[in-house]
Amino acid sequence: MTPRRVTRLARSTSHWGKPWLAMTGRFQTLRGDFGGLKPQPALEFECFRAQALGGGNSVGDQLPPRGRLDPAAYDLIGAVYAQLEAAEPFYENSTPLVQVGITTSGTVRLDGDETAKSDEGAIQMCEEAHYECSLLEAESSFDELELVILGDSTTLTPDFVAKLRAFYQRGGKLLIAHKGGCDAEGRWALDFLPIKLEDEVEMFPAYWRTAASFSPDLARTDRVFYQQGLVVSAPGCEVLVERVLPYFKRDDVRYCSHLQTPPRPESSGQPVVVAGERFVYFADPIFRKYRQAGNIAARDAWRLAIKRLIGPAPFGDGLATTVQVYPRRRGEDLLLTLLHYVPVRKALNIDMIEERGSFAGEVLRLPAGVREVRIFGTQEKLPPAPEGGFVLPTARGRLLLEVSGFFALINER
Repeated sequence: MTPRRVTRLARSTSHWGKPWLAMTGRFQTLRGDFGGLKPQPALEFECFRAQALGGGNSVGDQLPPRGRLDPAAYDLIGAVYAQLEAAEPFYENSTPLVQVGITTSGTVRLDGDETAKSDEGAIQMCEEAHYECSLLEAESSFDELELVILGDSTTLTPDFVAKLRAFYQRGGKLLIAHKGGCDAEGRWALDFLPIKLEDEVEMFPAYWRTAASFSPDLARTDRVFYQQGLVVSAPGCEVLVERVLPYFKRDDVRYCSHLQTPPRPESSGQPVVVAGERFVYFADPIFRKYRQAGNIAARDAWRLAIKRLIGPAPFGDGLATTVQVYPRRRGEDLLLTLLHYVPVRKALNIDMIEERGSFAGEVLRLPAGVREVRIFGTQEKLPPAPEGGFVLPTARGRLLLEVSGFFALINER
């Protein structure tokens, strides 16, 4: 199972309040890869991430026919388990601090692998921007959430629409992508938002033309979006991005250039990204596209949209996208797990993690008023950064941080 799918499953269960177990293996590739031993940083990342999300760990092995276990495998497992054990007091009696809920994009109309890409893309965007998130189901509570994301193909029931309406009316924020606001028949179901679905875009790949007021950087050139989007209207909404069509739709007989037809000089006038009161809507399937092809322009527009709705991430805004931040609460204390492990495509068949990434030079930004951050275990204080925040040490791989009395401080404010 890929790391992204493991994360998706963990984020759909870790907020249930039930014990759960992450399963991986000591093998470099798949189960039964005798003689294959994954690098220790790879196993650390898999196990540390599960622990940070509130889960236990199971590392699989298989017994060879000779009936004797591989000692090198248990050297590896033991080295990682010793670190997990040492961190158990840090996580004891703590709960996750989920800020963003993501509705699953699963639907009978689409292949399960395609809808999984949407869920994984939304989670990936949240992790890279350092917003703590979880996957929602019909029974999930919205009480602690600031924002609900409706994924590319979320199918809404009447009861769930009523739940979303109540959340929105009491001040909650919504970010919707593509058909994420539709019912089982594919009709727009969020009647409290001024969005109308008219048709599907016939000429694609099409292009995004961004308003300079939304993003001066994205506005410098038209950005391609490969997958088919929707033609929509949004009366009274602010248009953040318009669609620019290609000169013609490329086929086997009629084509231009090596990949896709270039954009026309004039805009089609079709809105792609619109903003209203406490919501932003994307007419294209941004999450699936980011997971499939890494469309950075779509990711950056999403990041600006989420900041517009709920502000910067409270824990870790500005850190590198490769650093993962997992906030938890224990009593009045804030607990932060920072992981820095970067998969590298060194081979045709597998991504590998052989090195632990450093935190040196990064600045941890926290809400105003925080005066002290300590490293778990050593109780060493992080030095303040001149521009605000705290300077992270030269540690590699994992960093466990404690902010004592954080929630008492926030409540006072």
